Amino acid sequence: MSIATVGGIVQPSEKCLRYIGRVLSPDILDAFMNGVSRITARDIDGQDPDRIVVAMSILAERGMDVTSLIAFVQRDWADVLMSAGLAGADWEAVVADELKR
Repeated sequence: MSIATVGGIVQPSEKCLRYIGRVLSPDILDAFMNGVSRITARDIDGQDPDRIVVAMSILAERGMDVTSLIAFVQRDWADVLMSAGLAGADWEAVVADELKR
Protein backbone atom coordinates (compact mmCIF):
# COMPACT_ATOMS: atom_id res chain seq x y z
CA MET A 1 0.00 0.00 0.00
CA SER A 2 1.32 3.40 -0.92
CA ILE A 3 1.09 6.26 1.53
CA ALA A 4 0.03 9.59 0.05
CA THR A 5 2.52 12.18 1.21
CA VAL A 6 3.62 15.64 0.25
CA GLY A 7 7.11 16.42 1.49
CA GLY A 8 6.88 13.43 3.85
CA ILE A 9 3.68 14.71 5.46
CA VAL A 10 0.77 12.26 5.47
CA GLN A 11 -2.15 13.30 3.25
CA PRO A 12 -5.58 11.85 4.10
CA SER A 13 -7.97 11.30 1.21
CA GLU A 14 -10.58 13.89 0.22
CA LYS A 15 -13.25 11.52 1.53
CA CYS A 16 -11.49 11.41 4.90
CA LEU A 17 -11.16 15.20 4.99
CA ARG A 18 -14.90 15.58 4.34
CA TYR A 19 -15.60 13.08 7.14
CA ILE A 20 -13.45 15.06 9.59
CA GLY A 21 -15.36 18.21 8.70
CA ARG A 22 -18.65 16.46 9.45
CA VAL A 23 -17.79 14.73 12.72
CA LEU A 24 -15.49 17.12 14.55
CA SER A 25 -16.77 20.21 16.25
CA PRO A 26 -15.73 23.49 14.64
CA ASP A 27 -13.91 24.57 17.82
CA ILE A 28 -11.29 21.81 17.44
CA LEU A 29 -11.24 21.34 13.67
CA ASP A 30 -8.45 23.82 12.92
CA ALA A 31 -6.21 22.49 15.69
CA PHE A 32 -6.92 18.91 14.57
CA MET A 33 -6.03 19.65 10.94
CA ASN A 34 -2.91 21.52 12.04
CA GLY A 35 -1.91 18.44 14.03
CA VAL A 36 -2.58 16.10 11.11
CA SER A 37 -0.33 18.30 8.97
CA ARG A 38 2.55 17.51 11.35
CA ILE A 39 2.23 13.71 11.09
CA THR A 40 4.80 12.14 8.80
CA ALA A 41 4.85 8.82 6.98
CA ARG A 42 7.66 7.85 9.36
CA ASP A 43 5.40 8.52 12.37
CA ILE A 44 2.82 6.01 11.16
CA ASP A 45 5.23 3.37 9.84
CA GLY A 46 3.46 2.58 6.58
CA GLN A 47 -0.08 2.52 7.94
CA ASP A 48 -2.99 3.75 5.84
CA PRO A 49 -3.32 7.51 6.47
CA ASP A 50 -7.12 7.39 6.51
CA ARG A 51 -7.01 4.63 9.13
CA ILE A 52 -4.80 6.78 11.36
CA VAL A 53 -6.79 9.98 10.83
CA VAL A 54 -10.13 8.25 11.41
CA ALA A 55 -8.73 6.75 14.62
CA MET A 56 -7.58 10.20 15.67
CA SER A 57 -10.98 11.70 14.95
CA ILE A 58 -12.71 8.98 16.99
CA LEU A 59 -10.48 9.79 19.95
CA ALA A 60 -10.98 13.54 19.46
CA GLU A 61 -14.76 12.99 19.45
CA ARG A 62 -14.37 11.18 22.76
CA GLY A 63 -12.72 14.27 24.18
CA MET A 64 -9.00 13.64 23.82
CA ASP A 65 -7.06 16.90 23.64
CA VAL A 66 -5.68 17.48 20.14
CA THR A 67 -2.15 18.25 21.34
CA SER A 68 -2.09 15.03 23.35
CA LEU A 69 -3.56 13.15 20.41
CA ILE A 70 -0.81 14.25 18.01
CA ALA A 71 1.87 13.31 20.55
CA PHE A 72 0.10 9.94 21.02
CA VAL A 73 0.24 9.21 17.28
CA GLN A 74 3.87 10.21 17.05
CA ARG A 75 4.76 8.09 20.07
CA ASP A 76 2.78 4.92 19.30
CA TRP A 77 0.40 4.77 16.34
CA ALA A 78 -0.55 1.16 17.20
CA ASP A 79 -1.94 2.21 20.58
CA VAL A 80 -3.94 4.93 18.83
CA LEU A 81 -5.52 2.30 16.58
CA MET A 82 -6.25 0.04 19.55
CA SER A 83 -7.77 2.89 21.56
CA ALA A 84 -10.06 3.82 18.67
CA GLY A 85 -11.12 0.24 17.88
CA LEU A 86 -9.28 0.09 14.55
CA ALA A 87 -6.62 -2.48 15.37
CA GLY A 88 -8.60 -5.56 14.34
CA ALA A 89 -8.50 -7.44 11.07
CA ASP A 90 -11.80 -5.75 10.13
CA TRP A 91 -10.32 -2.23 10.27
CA GLU A 92 -10.99 -1.53 6.58
CA ALA A 93 -14.72 -2.18 7.02
CA VAL A 94 -14.82 -0.13 10.22
CA VAL A 95 -13.06 2.81 8.52
CA ALA A 96 -15.41 2.54 5.51
CA ASP A 97 -18.42 2.63 7.87
CA GLU A 98 -17.01 5.65 9.71
CA LEU A 99 -16.39 7.51 6.47
CA LYS A 100 -20.10 7.09 5.59
CA ARG A 101 -21.19 8.96 8.74
